Amino acid sequence: MKQLKQHVSGVMGHYKNSPVLISWDITNEIIAANPNATSDQVYGLLPGLTPEYILELFKFAASVDSTKLFYLNESSMEGALWRTDRWLALIEYLKNNGAKIDGAGVESHLWFSTAYNFDATGFSSLLKRLNKIRWV
Repeated sequence: MKQLKQHVSGVMGHYKNSPVLISWDITNEIIAANPNATSDQVYGLLPGLTPEYILELFKFAASVDSTKLFYLNESSMEGALWRTDRWLALIEYLKNNGAKIDGAGVESHLWFSTAYNFDATGFSSLLKRLNKIRWV
């Protein structure tokens, strides 16, 4: 965590007073692809990560610059029920344990073609579930 804190301090500190930068993805793509790729069945975190580690990172980032919006970003959540459930559980965990988290980044690589099986129903469900979270 020491090296990560040094990095966060350096980067976030450098942009602290930037009028252009308004938000940070505090984490990006930390949920495993499936249950077999993690030992954490509650939050589905990639190996080596714990919810406590992520919480500490969010809290540390807020100590560096709490004026920006903080996001938990994840990709390919549309229709991925196992991953979505864990991601939303992690968001709730962070919120319930004092993390500054202002929203969720939904990184979707949407290819509107027959080559990509886009799940519109799953994506709509994800957005509805995100909307139910009490963000403030």
